[in-house]
Amino acid sequence: MMIYISFVLAVLPAILLVLYFQKKDSLKPEPPHMLWGAFGLGAISVIPAVIIGLIFESLEYSENIWISLFMQSFVTAALFEEVSKFAVFRIVIYKNKHFDEVTDGIIYMAIVSLGFACFENVMYSVDDIFTGLLRAFTAVPGHAIWSGIMGYYIGRARFSKQSEFGLIFAGLFLGILYHGAYDFVLFTGTNEALSEDYSLIALLIIPILILGVIHLHILLKKSKAIDKVMLGL
Repeated sequence: MMIYISFVLAVLPAILLVLYFQKKDSLKPEPPHMLWGAFGLGAISVIPAVIIGLIFESLEYSENIWISLFMQSFVTAALFEEVSKFAVFRIVIYKNKHFDEVTDGIIYMAIVSLGFACFENVMYSVDDIFTGLLRAFTAVPGHAIWSGIMGYYIGRARFSKQSEFGLIFAGLFLGILYHGAYDFVLFTGTNEALSEDYSLIALLIIPILILGVIHLHILLKKSKAIDKVMLGL
């Protein structure tokens, strides 16, 4: 019974957030099969991220614990995961006819990330239901936030006359920055090799998440304003 409860707690937050982002796409709503397809792509993107992450995790970055924590946070976790999510998006969705608004970049990238986070959370919840529940309110929405921010720039790249590469790079940079900062304070606060004096640092994930929510909200408003101009509304 606990396995079933754990599974539901791991999956439900991601499903609810998919529905939330679906409602945010109000001008030209995306077909449900595209949204849930993006969710499935996100789950698939866990595989290359985990494989590459395991390879690099087996390497000793540095004897200096701060350098090691930085590399684990910004490279093994943030860089590989965000690039993996972007890669499946770029291959399958970027040129799709249904990707026809800047806001769609936010919606699709957020939902791809929720598929990733859902799969990841199920793996964590199998061994520890408390960890899965905690992640449901932190890491799962976190993935949607930083990938959604990335998605704004991907949407701009798709329809702007500005440098496509520059905009995509900016989006990836911000997604990795948020993700890496979140993991860095979390890994620092929970690292057993450090003294208990550092444990409260993990609480910094809260302002990082709040800042991300505010940033994403601003970008959603900007993208909708751009889309209204594009659609002549």
